Amino acid sequence: MSKSVLVTGAATGLGRGVAWTLAERGHKVIAGCQIWPQVWELRNAAMAAGVQMQVIKLDVLNEIDRKHALAIEIDVLFNNAGIMESGPVVEIPMSVFRSVFNPGAYRTGFNDTGMQTMDQWWSLGDRIVAHWPLRELDRQHDPAEMINAIAAVIEEDKPAYRTVRPASAEAMVKKEQSDVWSRRV
Repeated sequence: MSKSVLVTGAATGLGRGVAWTLAERGHKVIAGCQIWPQVWELRNAAMAAGVQMQVIKLDVLNEIDRKHALAIEIDVLFNNAGIMESGPVVEIPMSVFRSVFNPGAYRTGFNDTGMQTMDQWWSLGDRIVAHWPLRELDRQHDPAEMINAIAAVIEEDKPAYRTVRPASAEAMVKKEQSDVWSRRV
């Protein structure tokens, strides 16, 4: 059965991958992008690939954008938009800290550029913690596994309560959670 799915944070990363995958599978996708250049780029990419999706401007911190999105009838909301900020919490400037914990706020780039975010503000004042050495992010998982898992959960009528990917992490998570449930005081 085809579903109507609103994907926030659809301009890049997992949001884009999930929106694209669901649209290719015949679902009605409303892909929300934070800024107009992202809307334009995704619309053009979808049109060039022959993928049908409705691409809208949706900055969830913008009241006008939220009202527009709330008027659209959907079956599923994949609330993917978010901000990634790196650095020790004690060192993050308050203005940046607030944006990270503002539900649904956007910033794109995920792991690679997300790890560089503190370089924007690190030199602005005295620090308690030493800046950690930069390293290549060369041990990341293939996002296709996560994108397909998210799409499968959205498509199922009665999906599992919890889905962990990559699959190699599932046993580790189950063990950690089991340890907590069986711990004695």
